[in-house]
Amino acid sequence: MNEDYYEQNSCYDSNSFGFDQFQLPQYTVNHPIFNAQIKLMEQMTSICDMVGQIMQKKEEERRIMEEQAAKEDMSIEEMRHEQQLVD
Repeated sequence: MNEDYYEQNSCYDSNSFGFDQFQLPQYTVNHPIFNAQIKLMEQMTSICDMVGQIMQKKEEERRIMEEQAAKEDMSIEEMRHEQQLVD
């Protein structure tokens, strides 16, 4: 084995039996297409967040309307019951 072709891998732990110590090197990519894709993904994430907020708001409005309808139904039933007592 020729030692000139091999370097000590700083990611490798000779005490480890598997790949749990392996780490890929970190690179920074600065390319217009890549940057545009990142921006698009960020915009899509923002849109998804807004849609989620709208859905939560609509769900809350629906819940409030159902509660109000239930209270109105109870009031109508109470009025009917009182009317039956009078008759």
